[in-house]
Amino acid sequence: LSIPVDPIIDDRSPAYPEGGDYRLDHLTTRGYASLLRMERGRVEHREIFGAMRLQYGFFRMRASRARYLLAHEGEHVVGAVGFTVDSIEHSIKVFELIHRSDEVVRFLLRMLLETARNELDTAYIEIDVNADAPRMQRTLLELGFVPVAYVPAMTFYDVERVDVGTNHNMPNALIHHRPKTELQAKFSMEFCMAILLLRRRGGLAEFTDEVVNSPEVQEMIRRIEFGVHPEAEAAGYDKMTTIIDIRLRDGRTISGRADFGKGSPANPMSYEEVAEKFAGCAAFAGWDEDRAVQVVEIVRDLESLESVRELTGLLAA
Repeated sequence: LSIPVDPIIDDRSPAYPEGGDYRLDHLTTRGYASLLRMERGRVEHREIFGAMRLQYGFFRMRASRARYLLAHEGEHVVGAVGFTVDSIEHSIKVFELIHRSDEVVRFLLRMLLETARNELDTAYIEIDVNADAPRMQRTLLELGFVPVAYVPAMTFYDVERVDVGTNHNMPNALIHHRPKTELQAKFSMEFCMAILLLRRRGGLAEFTDEVVNSPEVQEMIRRIEFGVHPEAEAAGYDKMTTIIDIRLRDGRTISGRADFGKGSPANPMSYEEVAEKFAGCAAFAGWDEDRAVQVVEIVRDLESLESVRELTGLLAA
């Protein structure tokens, strides 16, 4: 590719400091909701990378056996480190570190080391660190981690332009083409497309002023053109026909079409998809994990219940 080699050596950036009076805990849906409101390390300034992320959803994380150690300061969650455990290799793979302040970073990494040694009986911990994260690198070195590989990486923004076409009724409702608030984003096709391209989901945690105004979202919004498409118009108003053309920088175009949105009677969601959506809403509202899981399991067999008293009790608690 004829890419020039231009390494930058940073020997001045300090490690993350000690400090803070934190309490360690494990992830529940209540902690999940708090973490979804944090941007640093999750959306912005990501220093650690992996195959799993908090925003993929609570039930998917459970299925992948992903775990999080949480740091509390008083009653507030101020950070978390996410990881998976390989019981065969006796290893831990860290995939995310979210933090509200600098001081909590070292605390979380130190607690992860203690948990690995004292509770999980693991031989080693693997962490993929951003090459442009000297503070994280220095912190890990001070904690005893050893660098074993360096892989130069490049980020390509493959999407050059996205054209979204519908019948003329939809632009009458989705009126905010350059949204700046979470309310405007709810009535913006451009935001919905941008957030799905960037994060592959559009839950309650994505509809915040902070996310809407983040540089990467605003930059992606500018690449999206939304308007009336003659084929969608001809399909009739009893449908919500949407035609999407994604133009890539290499000249290719990826196209798709749907007449009904997911979750409509013509294209219903599965029970698992509804449960995942419910779990995300419950987490955002600060529900306890066990409570959300109980509701999901009770509703799964709703027709066979002798009484709905337990369900209404959970929903009213």
